[in-house]
Amino acid sequence: MPAINNSAKVLVTGGSGFLSTWIIKYLLEQGFSVRTTVRSPAKAEFVRQRLTDSASRLEFSYIPDIVTENAFDESLSAGDIDAVIHCASPIVVADPKADPDVNIKPAVQGTISILKSAQKSPSVKRVVITSSVTSVKDPREAGHVYTEEDWNHGVVQHVKQHGVDASPFAKYGASKMLAESAAWDWLKENKVDYDVVFMLPAFLFGPVLSETTSEIGGSNYVLLGNLKQAALSNLTPESLGQVIDFIDVREAALEHIKALTVPEAGGQRILSVSNVWTLEEILNKLQENPVEGINIPTTYERIGVKAPFSYAMEKNARILGIPNRPGMETITDLLKFAVSIGWKQ
Repeated sequence: MPAINNSAKVLVTGGSGFLSTWIIKYLLEQGFSVRTTVRSPAKAEFVRQRLTDSASRLEFSYIPDIVTENAFDESLSAGDIDAVIHCASPIVVADPKADPDVNIKPAVQGTISILKSAQKSPSVKRVVITSSVTSVKDPREAGHVYTEEDWNHGVVQHVKQHGVDASPFAKYGASKMLAESAAWDWLKENKVDYDVVFMLPAFLFGPVLSETTSEIGGSNYVLLGNLKQAALSNLTPESLGQVIDFIDVREAALEHIKALTVPEAGGQRILSVSNVWTLEEILNKLQENPVEGINIPTTYERIGVKAPFSYAMEKNARILGIPNRPGMETITDLLKFAVSIGWKQ
């Protein structure tokens, strides 16, 4: 497909989310026009207030439930959308005993729904879908380098076997894996006039533009939860060895936009990971680069554990070429933001 340029109009689903608000901000800054889906006028007003400088090129479409049949048809019915970035999908559900379908059903149905709606809109040339590294990260032997050729069938089998007793992260991983595989299957069986890019980001860390409380949930909590004093006072070799793979949310947003504009991205899965560190490595780095308001203990036993896996990022660098933001810059910016809004360690 030809590249989408910045005169285009882009539909961004899930417009009030962590990643999508940064995508919308950068799209507008680069000159694109944006229509975004949100659940309610209140969500729209919050996003509008955060992006007042470019509000004339931002409009809203209201979708209370993405599982509804033909949920995105109206958002695309005017025939003026050139490309779609589909971010709308459930995050990790806090209830440890939640039914897996709380994640899986909207993830799968929402993804197929946006593909069907785009099929009805001849103006759409490209669809970028936010998948996840959980779609590739099936446990492997130490030293494995994950690539876009890997698929995480194991997490799906695990959730099928354990049901509500599977961990919230396993349920989320199964939802992303099943949504992406369902999309590929649908694309094989249906003729469309657009091409599709699947972005596979790791945990997204960074300052929040979207609505949040001082507790700051979502993927940021993967780091912040480990830096709570209750967690830091009970460090073990196992917790210090926890692997945290992440990318700055701002970098991931720019990658999604680049995936719209580069012809070579069409039809590809693209990993989106900047750093793969253990908790011990992060604590060590925070001791070397302290953040005001954040207290890091010095008494834990340094075991020198490293991540047992990594990711091949050659395709990302070759096709997208967005410079990596340094990992400690991401973590520092997140922690400064957290302190500024009253997060309590």
